Amino acid sequence: MSDLLKLKEEIGKRARAHENSAEYHRSMDAKLGGATKMVSAILGAGVFGGLVSKLGLDGKGSLSVPPGWEWLYWLVLAVSLAGPALAALQIHLHDAADAVQHRKSSADYRLLAGEIEDFLNGPKLDPADAQRKSSEFDKKFQQLLNDGISLSPRARNDVGL
Repeated sequence: MSDLLKLKEEIGKRARAHENSAEYHRSMDAKLGGATKMVSAILGAGVFGGLVSKLGLDGKGSLSVPPGWEWLYWLVLAVSLAGPALAALQIHLHDAADAVQHRKSSADYRLLAGEIEDFLNGPKLDPADAQRKSSEFDKKFQQLLNDGISLSPRARNDVGL
């Protein structure tokens, strides 16, 4: 029984860690998505076109950067590169997908914890049946560990794993 209580405690910690990770990934996706949309909106609003025209890069004149305004050229270049770079970063990090996987892992761990709780509070079984049931819980736990999304070291440390 004490092994099952320890297992149940670890399952609860893992469920909390996955919940925390899901929230972290959801938050990061929202922040990065917001930044990506802002940069894209700035570019799409014509600021870039206006600056290019002002600098003479629209093909209607030669490059004419007023003295002391060279930084503006580099700013235009940086902003024009930032939009696609942020979009690529957001796609690469796949925070939204990770958040969904962490929520699923948390739910799976909570379901297993509930099964263990029901077993512990249910009718007493003979020792052989209790041992068989305990082994089933261990197998389900190992399956969750193998199939679920992994936790970062920080997520594990935050819940004491």
